Amino acid sequence: FELIDDLCPWNAGRWRASLTREGAEVEKLTSGEPELSMTANTLAMLAFGQITATQAADFGRLGVHDGASLPRWDAAFKTRYAPYCADNF
Repeated sequence: FELIDDLCPWNAGRWRASLTREGAEVEKLTSGEPELSMTANTLAMLAFGQITATQAADFGRLGVHDGASLPRWDAAFKTRYAPYCADNF
């Protein structure tokens, strides 16, 4: 995926997320085309369960370069219980 972050430019770029039952790994890429493009705000909304990737695409918050990736992204952020952040950042 491509992350757009004007506030923290060191976060911007293309990334690969690999997910397993044991956890996740994220690595920065130097080449290749992203499946999706999004801002850091949209990534946070996905991570905290505010919207799904499909909803983000429908709302225009997600650039979709590979439509087949949306179901995978929806599944990746689906949890049994809603995420909670006590810090309210």
